[in-house]
Amino acid sequence: MNNNYRSIALRTLAAGIVSVALVGCSESITSPETSGFSPAAAAVSASSGDLSGWTLIAESNVPVGRMTTVTGGRYTVMVTKGAYQKAFKLAMYEIDPNRIDVNLEPDGIEFDGAVYMSIDYSGTRFDPAAPNYAGVEPCAGRWDPASGQWQEHPGSIDVNAKTVTMPLYGFSRYGLIVAPNTQGKDPSDNFEDANSN
Repeated sequence: MNNNYRSIALRTLAAGIVSVALVGCSESITSPETSGFSPAAAAVSASSGDLSGWTLIAESNVPVGRMTTVTGGRYTVMVTKGAYQKAFKLAMYEIDPNRIDVNLEPDGIEFDGAVYMSIDYSGTRFDPAAPNYAGVEPCAGRWDPASGQWQEHPGSIDVNAKTVTMPLYGFSRYGLIVAPNTQGKDPSDNFEDANSN
């Protein structure tokens, strides 16, 4: 009964995610250095396969033909049936628990079917109930190692659940950035440092 309930719950979650209209940010975003943290330096090590400085927060084998959900920290990745034709090991790394910045491995893997990641932004400056709320809206972002900048990524915001859900076309480095329509309210930067004011 428990497995049946879990199966129904996961299918319901998948249907809900698929049914949400995916919206992206409206303009290109870059990410300057802030608080002594260099997204570019972190990206160089992550994109070269060197994950020194990154902390493993979750790891799981993903079998072929089975829906698999992996959660680590504030990140949940759901790989649907048929998303990939071979079994693989999904690993999540974060550079700093105070930043919404996750590296999914194996880097460069591309999918044949639906894979989604949900990021919980509760308690961060995106959360109106948080003491450090900065009056800004989150936007899904993907680090582009070729340009050395954060790029907008399609995603949907659920303000009640305080999550941003995005489709993944492959594994890479993802995070939350400040939506362009609220950038002017927060002069510090446009990359999410979960504890910044």
